[in-house]
Amino acid sequence: MRGGESRFNRRAAVGSGGAVEIPLVFAQAELAWQADMMMNDSQTTVAALKQAMNDFVAARQWHKFHRVDHLAKAVSVEAAELLELFLWLSPAEVDEAMADAAFRQAVSDELADVITFLLSLANAANIDIATAVREKMARNAAKYPAEKYQGVYRRPLKQE
Repeated sequence: MRGGESRFNRRAAVGSGGAVEIPLVFAQAELAWQADMMMNDSQTTVAALKQAMNDFVAARQWHKFHRVDHLAKAVSVEAAELLELFLWLSPAEVDEAMADAAFRQAVSDELADVITFLLSLANAANIDIATAVREKMARNAAKYPAEKYQGVYRRPLKQE
């Protein structure tokens, strides 16, 4: 390392006003992660998102906190925060709000919070998201055949 450099390059807040230095290797990994994430939906795989989330958690040594039950609760909390943005709005007000850049950014932020916790949950539970979605869609296709449910929704009866 050059003179004046440290293997630590920045501080992060911890608890009530304290700070801890973050090792340079983690800061460099974060910069690499951010560069890798300059992609959009059509260019990014679920595996890449899961790996990015795993790297983010690892860089902060948070795996010990990422129990599946805690992550499931976190998903619920973040989904509630997303829902709260729409609380008491009429359909017309929702349409108007979604046209506002600041509101749309708030929706994007809360959606990202939900998705990142879902990715962490899949990582912690060792669940392949694509397989889980494909299998669930197959069960839903059998439960809600298109010819019977096209344009309508009703909960199927248990005896159907």
